[in-house]
Amino acid sequence: MSNCQDTFILTSTTGQYPVPNPCEPNPCNNAGICTELTANTFSCDCDPAWTGDRCDDPVPSPCEPNPCNNGGTCTELTADTFSCDCDPAWTGDRCDEFISECSLGGGTCGKLASCRGAHSTGGCSHSLNDVCCFGESYGRDGVWPGYYVHDGVQYPWSMSIQFDRNSIFGGGSDSVGTFTINGSWNPLSKDINFVKAYTLHTVSYTGQVTADVCTMYGQYQVGSTAGAFNMTICT
Repeated sequence: MSNCQDTFILTSTTGQYPVPNPCEPNPCNNAGICTELTANTFSCDCDPAWTGDRCDDPVPSPCEPNPCNNGGTCTELTADTFSCDCDPAWTGDRCDEFISECSLGGGTCGKLASCRGAHSTGGCSHSLNDVCCFGESYGRDGVWPGYYVHDGVQYPWSMSIQFDRNSIFGGGSDSVGTFTINGSWNPLSKDINFVKAYTLHTVSYTGQVTADVCTMYGQYQVGSTAGAFNMTICT
């Protein structure tokens, strides 16, 4: 029977030598603290920014990728929680609930056909061509007349458009046939994209809506053919 203590090992040739410490040198990276469990096992107590058996895996930030929509700024609160600082026109935990310009002014308006002059409705005042809060729409529903350009020639057209938060839809008919439209728009940047679908083909439209939501303009594309378009609902 050996008389060696737990801290030494007895060999037949060399006598005693110390039991190896699994924490020397420290196997825990990034300032992790090593705790010896047995003669050849250990555990690492990691800095809060690191994880893994040896503290070599960074703890993912809840702000990467940014969970805040529509230009919101993310602030990390803990390793797995965050808060969003939203653009003034947006609210919600992730800045995905749009506030109409009217609501920002403290009033609530019903849906208006157009803003053609100064007026006050439901406690919300508007000046000429203000972008009002059009109920749940935030756009100007109705028939949008205008024109498109093909081979340098302007051709008149019109289509019925409805706005629903970030979506647009509608339809109409022209010399080609009956069509429907479906697409999206951003009430802040005023970017707009939609597709006009006929029975046998589609036409893609990309453009902008003016700040007063009176005019829509941009480019259309059908196959290899492209041209400009313009529509105005305000008179």
